[in-house]
Amino acid sequence: MVSLLGTVPDGRSPGLGLLVVVGALGALAPLLGSLGVRFGIVALGTARARVEISADGSRVVGPVRHRDVAWERIAAIESRVVHPVHWLTAAARLEDGTRIVMPAFDRPVWTFTRPSGQDIRALRTESHRRRQAGPGRR
Repeated sequence: MVSLLGTVPDGRSPGLGLLVVVGALGALAPLLGSLGVRFGIVALGTARARVEISADGSRVVGPVRHRDVAWERIAAIESRVVHPVHWLTAAARLEDGTRIVMPAFDRPVWTFTRPSGQDIRALRTESHRRRQAGPGRR
């Protein structure tokens, strides 16, 4: 924008075409900036994300923090969760109705119709097995 406005001779005003181009670039700058931030968060989440399974529960590590969830609190593992930042991912639905998004299972939108990955099935199977066994009989 600065270089375009620098081409205007001194003492002259920019033409209408130049003003339209500079205005369009100025309007696109915040949009491109917000998309850059969004993709940066997704990249950080992809680099750090993991789900650790232990005897007590699962630990979901995201881009900024981690969360420990006991097996007794997990009601279901949802594999087709659409999230505004992570797009298509998986989530642990808790008994109180809240979700914990698991960015380790982020998938591109074009794989939406394919079955869930083996890791999600293993987590779902472990959750179901723990729920069937009861709180004291692991």
